[in-house]
Amino acid sequence: MASKVISLLFISLFLTCMRSVSIPKAEAQIKYHSCSTVDDCQDVHCLIASVKCVDSQCQCPPVSPRSIRKSLNLKPTETPLPCKTASDCEDKLTCVFGKFVCENSQCHCVVG
Repeated sequence: MASKVISLLFISLFLTCMRSVSIPKAEAQIKYHSCSTVDDCQDVHCLIASVKCVDSQCQCPPVSPRSIRKSLNLKPTETPLPCKTASDCEDKLTCVFGKFVCENSQCHCVVG
């Protein structure tokens, strides 16, 4: 009984500390050197979209998983795999983005 009380105290202390910690959010864009026109950004190469000169800085636009998937032409499996539940799909299918679903007794990757 005493060990349960101690465990609850540690858990509540841990949760209290976690709420007080602030985690900085990452920026959605990568900023490079200064520019006046897009021509000044020729040495900057973005993953998918073209580099832009915004607020006198070369920037790559933010990239979403959906746009990466489209640009790389990544597809879920070509041959439907049999399943009863979504957990059956985890060993049979690799979803690059999204999650496994078992729909009509076949494994699929669903984005979103």
